[in-house]
Amino acid sequence: MAAVGCGTAGSPNTEETVERIEESGVDPTRPLIEMLAAAFDSTVRIDPTHEPAMRFEAHAA
Repeated sequence: MAAVGCGTAGSPNTEETVERIEESGVDPTRPLIEMLAAAFDSTVRIDPTHEPAMRFEAHAA
């Protein structure tokens, strides 16, 4: 996973931050998911009928 470069002072969104979230065992909140989508410059798709149930889709260039 590439580093995320859209942080604010004091709370950078880095690859390590994303890994901590993934490894925490806690389900992320919707605001956190939206923040990650913005950091990835993408849209989040949540569909429990598909695998994976949640994915980020890059915006068209």
